[in-house]
Amino acid sequence: MAFNENSYWLKPPAASNTGRALTFGGYSSQNVIDYFNSGSAGNATDFGDLSNGGSEGEAQANGTYALFYLGRGSSTNNNIIEKVNISSTGNSADYGDAIETTRDRTGSCSSSTISLNGGGYGNSGTDTIDKKLFATDGNATDFGNLTGAKWRSEGGGSNGTKGILSVGGSNNSGNSQNMDTVVIASDGNATDFGDTGYNSHTANGSSGSVKGFVFGGWTNGAYFNHIRVYNISSDGDTTDFGDLNIGRFLPGACADKLSAFECGGQSSTSNNVVQIDRWIQASAGNATDFGDLTSRSRTDGVSSACAAHGGI
Repeated sequence: MAFNENSYWLKPPAASNTGRALTFGGYSSQNVIDYFNSGSAGNATDFGDLSNGGSEGEAQANGTYALFYLGRGSSTNNNIIEKVNISSTGNSADYGDAIETTRDRTGSCSSSTISLNGGGYGNSGTDTIDKKLFATDGNATDFGNLTGAKWRSEGGGSNGTKGILSVGGSNNSGNSQNMDTVVIASDGNATDFGDTGYNSHTANGSSGSVKGFVFGGWTNGAYFNHIRVYNISSDGDTTDFGDLNIGRFLPGACADKLSAFECGGQSSTSNNVVQIDRWIQASAGNATDFGDLTSRSRTDGVSSACAAHGGI
């Protein structure tokens, strides 16, 4: 906020309800970055290339930068964090390192200044929550711990103050319905928020500023098309919202303040689903076809982030 010579406070520009959404990577070492405008249905276009291709990571954005925490590479796990400037297309640049070298990263959330990424699987599951400031190059720092070690749960939710991490996914006992919550501005351990409402070895999450969503996933050959909803401000279990067009495994998940999106992934018949699903947050109902991702050999394991999500 700026103070001008006429001695009154100038208000910062209002955050937009829609904005650019970016999708990163794909199994196992795709280097694709593409983008679409969340307010206008249509196909994604090329943004640039990752410096290090990868999949099963996590992506977060504010109004200026998008960060991609790499997961699985061609043959190794990763601790690399890459960034792009959202407003101008181009290749990513190195932004620092995550605390642990893992794949199958497990949930993320952010405010306009802080990005959090939790969990993953290296030689075993981890419960570490990484903290990264969008504005500062450098390595992630230790924020705290999840309620337990988990992996394979893409995305999360945020209203800028309260963050939802780790929406279901896998743990050492099999699969989990547990959702974790944190106060983004205060380092510390996560606490239990509620349950997703279904057992899945993978799940996906995104949110506007009021409602969060858990959707899709896979367990033992079953591909789920569920869309479940919760209120960010009140801890509790999800309830039924509607259905995806098709059940998918390891898609990207993102949202602006009006709509939520599922991008790519693997279905029961293809590991290269290019369709982007969209649903309107205000009204319960099924997803509709928004457009397609750009071409890559596989779209399972992509990660997505929107520059107008509920935490900004």
